[in-house]
Amino acid sequence: MESWLRSGLMLVSLALETVFGLNAGCECLVYTGTYGKEYGKFSTPDYPKSYPDNINCILYTFIAAPTEIIEINFRHFDLHPSSEDCSTGDYLRVYLELDSARVSELSPVTGLLCSALPSLPHLLYSSGSVLILELHTSHRPRNANYSGFVGTFRFIDTTKYEMEGNTAGDCDYQLLEAKSSSPAYLYSPRYPSSYPKNVRCTYTISAREGGRIKLLFEEMDLQRGDISCLLREDVVRVHDGVGPLSPVITFLCNQEAHAEILSTNESLFIEFTSTSVWPGHGFKAVYYFVHNSDSAKMDAKVGIGPAVSATMRHILVEAAG
Repeated sequence: MESWLRSGLMLVSLALETVFGLNAGCECLVYTGTYGKEYGKFSTPDYPKSYPDNINCILYTFIAAPTEIIEINFRHFDLHPSSEDCSTGDYLRVYLELDSARVSELSPVTGLLCSALPSLPHLLYSSGSVLILELHTSHRPRNANYSGFVGTFRFIDTTKYEMEGNTAGDCDYQLLEAKSSSPAYLYSPRYPSSYPKNVRCTYTISAREGGRIKLLFEEMDLQRGDISCLLREDVVRVHDGVGPLSPVITFLCNQEAHAEILSTNESLFIEFTSTSVWPGHGFKAVYYFVHNSDSAKMDAKVGIGPAVSATMRHILVEAAG
C-alpha cells in the first residue's frame, strides 16, 4: 500500500512538472484519479458564481493509466459567447488526441467549445490516456453574468473492448463464425473513445453455409441532428450480403440503440462513415449466428417467407419485438 501511494504521488508530481513547463502564464489543474468514486468533478473558478474576466489560461489536465481513456461529461456549460466560431471571447480549447501531458503551438487541437455553438458536444472522449482542456476568458460587459461550466470525468478501461476477427485494412474487419456459437461484439473505431473524423470502416460478418446473422445495436451515439439518415454526416449502412453493392437493409444515425437486424443469407456487410466536426461516442453491437430450426422459428414468429425483401424483413422483425 505504501509503495502504491509513493508511485501515485510521483505520478502527480511528474504531471505537474510537465504541465507547468508549458506556459508560465497558465494555471494548471491535474486530475489523476477519482478517489474511489465512479466520477470526479471539475469546474470553472467560483462555480456556480460567475467566473473571473481575463483568464489568460487554465489547463485542466486529465491523466489516466496507459490502458484507459478519459470521459468528460459537461453537466452545465455557460461561457460568454463572442463569436460563432469560438475563436474570441470565452472558450475552451480541447485536446483529445495527445500522446503525453504536454501541449504547445504544434499540438493537435480537436476543436473549440463555447456557448455560441448550435450543438454543443456534452460528452468528450480522449483517444489515449491524456486529455487537456484549455480555458480562456475575456473582459465581459458589467451585466454579463455567466456561470461557466461544471463537469464530471471518469477513466474507462479499454481492454474490455477488443474485437474478434481479422483486419483486411486499417479499418476493415472480417468476422467469421467460430466453432463456438456464443455471441460476439463489434465496435466503432476507437470505441469506447469517440471515433475519428473522416473515417470509413467496414465489417463483414460471415456465417457457415446455411446460417444467418442476427445483429443488435446495443449502443449508438453518432453526431446528432434532425435530418434524414440519408443526409447525415455520420451514418451506419447495413447491407444484406458480402459487400457495398448488396441490398441495403437499413440506415442508422443519431441514437438508434436496440436496432435489430436479421440477414437473409450467410453474410452481413456493415459500412460506417463519419465526416462530422465533432464525432459522437460511437456504437457497440452484438451479433449471433442462427441456423436451421432457429432460423425457421424466427421467420414463423414474424410471419414472413424467403421471398420477402431484406428491408421488409427488418421492419417486421423490429415490429415483432
